[in-house]
Amino acid sequence: RRAPQGGFTLLEVLIALLIGMIGLLGTVAIQQTMFRATKNSGDDAIAMFSRDQFLGTLLFQSAVTGAGLDGVTDVAISPDGNFLYATGFDDDALVRFTRNPTTGALTNPSVTSHTAGIEDGLDGPRSVEISRDGRRLFVTGDVGSVIALYRRDPDNGVLKRIQAEVDGARTGDALAGVRATAVSRDGRHLYAAAPIDNAVVAFVPEPEATLLAFVALSLIVAVAIGLDPV
Repeated sequence: RRAPQGGFTLLEVLIALLIGMIGLLGTVAIQQTMFRATKNSGDDAIAMFSRDQFLGTLLFQSAVTGAGLDGVTDVAISPDGNFLYATGFDDDALVRFTRNPTTGALTNPSVTSHTAGIEDGLDGPRSVEISRDGRRLFVTGDVGSVIALYRRDPDNGVLKRIQAEVDGARTGDALAGVRATAVSRDGRHLYAAAPIDNAVVAFVPEPEATLLAFVALSLIVAVAIGLDPV
């Protein structure tokens, strides 16, 4: 990426020949380590690469597979670098790993699975995002068209589901097929992309809310600016 213009320059292309490098989906980079969530027939893994901080080049290190990672779609690392979370679409699951901040190694997987009848964002989870302060975690559920909000303990990484924002509720029909979220740099807003509705929805946490609930801030109908589903 070029600053201050913000453009991008191609550095390298990695040919997918190793396990954990085929069908690349979610990605997250932190210091000298980068993780990729990968989905392919027989290759549901989180791949770890060492990353050159100056050149940006990558070197494959290892891949993690296991329960909850069938159809893995996205990964997110806590602000302190001590935990990594991954969504498993086919397993309807969210997996928490303890991460070694020095080596990047992932251990102690803990799987949270979808509960039938509960809007937990884990019915076909597509993405996972952590707030800047590390105290909130957001999961998008493609099947249920839902954004689930979890309270997160920064010390041990444990999650507690607080509530969910569902398509057809406060935002109207604007979250169908929601599959990605992004937290603003200042941490004050959450944006969600819903390709079926061709929409981007913005949320802001309610001030002093003990449940860290959502308040709809604005809705952008993406069709008007040519953002068709991909």
